[in-house]
Amino acid sequence: MKNLLSLTPPTARLLSGSTEKIIPWSEIQPGQHLLVLPGETIPTDGKILEGHASVEESILTGEPLPVEKFVGDSVLGGTLSTGGRLLLLA
Repeated sequence: MKNLLSLTPPTARLLSGSTEKIIPWSEIQPGQHLLVLPGETIPTDGKILEGHASVEESILTGEPLPVEKFVGDSVLGGTLSTGGRLLLLA
């Protein structure tokens, strides 16, 4: 369990209306909208509301190739967005 927590980033990008705010990871709440930019670690499990990206899941699933994710797909916290901007529902 401790190893899984080490995969999460220390902060997340909270999107409230048109305002973006950096918050500590510990303050993420279910139902919040989070922005993930290319090259960033996905801060928590969530559902994609907008955007699409290639997501590197090998650290959790062992899948060697990035997986394409689209609106409506779930993503796992601790995985890496290798390309694409995502708006997530935490």
